[in-house]
Amino acid sequence: MLIASRDAVIGPHERALWSSTESGKELRPDGDYILGHLMYGKGAAGLPSPIDRIALDPFDPQFGPAAAGP
Repeated sequence: MLIASRDAVIGPHERALWSSTESGKELRPDGDYILGHLMYGKGAAGLPSPIDRIALDPFDPQFGPAAAGP
């Protein structure tokens, strides 16, 4: 990931740009991999509904059978 100014040259492997209107900077995933999917989902402070069922990371302190849900 790169943090760059908006007028910086876009590299050959950059597939998406996230712009900040406050700082004038952009967050750019840069690498020779392909960014598989980019999605915007409205939601509260928690996870957006399309991904709210993704399991916790095994290294998360709250990970366990109870966190898996029904």
